[in-house]
Amino acid sequence: MSHVKLNIVSPESVFLSGPVTMAVIPGYEGDFAVLPDHGLLCAQLRPGVVTITTDLGALQHVFVAGGFANVRPRECTLLVEAPILVSDLDISVIEDKLKVLASSEHKDQQTDVELQMKILHAQHAAVAKNSAAR
Repeated sequence: MSHVKLNIVSPESVFLSGPVTMAVIPGYEGDFAVLPDHGLLCAQLRPGVVTITTDLGALQHVFVAGGFANVRPRECTLLVEAPILVSDLDISVIEDKLKVLASSEHKDQQTDVELQMKILHAQHAAVAKNSAAR
C-alpha cells in the first residue's frame, strides 16, 4: 500500500511523524484530503480536526488550533498550534473555558477572546463528533 509521510509539528515539538495512507486536513477554505502523489500545495489551516488513516484503516483524530500545510507528493508537513488528540480533550473543561470567556469584559483584548472562543467551539464540536462516532 502506498503512503505519504505526515509530520505534525508545533513550536514546542514534533507531535507526530510517520507514514499514513491518507490525512483529511481542516483547510481555511474547506477540508482537503492528502493521499500519496498529491500535487504541491501550501494552505492555511483553520481550527479543526486532522483525521489520519493508517494501513489497517484505523483512524486517529488530532485537533489543531490553526497553522499551515505544506504538501508534496510523498510528504505532508503541518505547522500547527496546540495539537492534541481529540480523545484527550475534556468537554467539561472546554465548556468551563467558554463560560469564562463569554463573561469576559476585556474589550481591549476582544480579538484574542474571539479567537480563543473560535478554537474552543471547534474543540467542542470535535469532541461531540468523536463521542457520537463511538
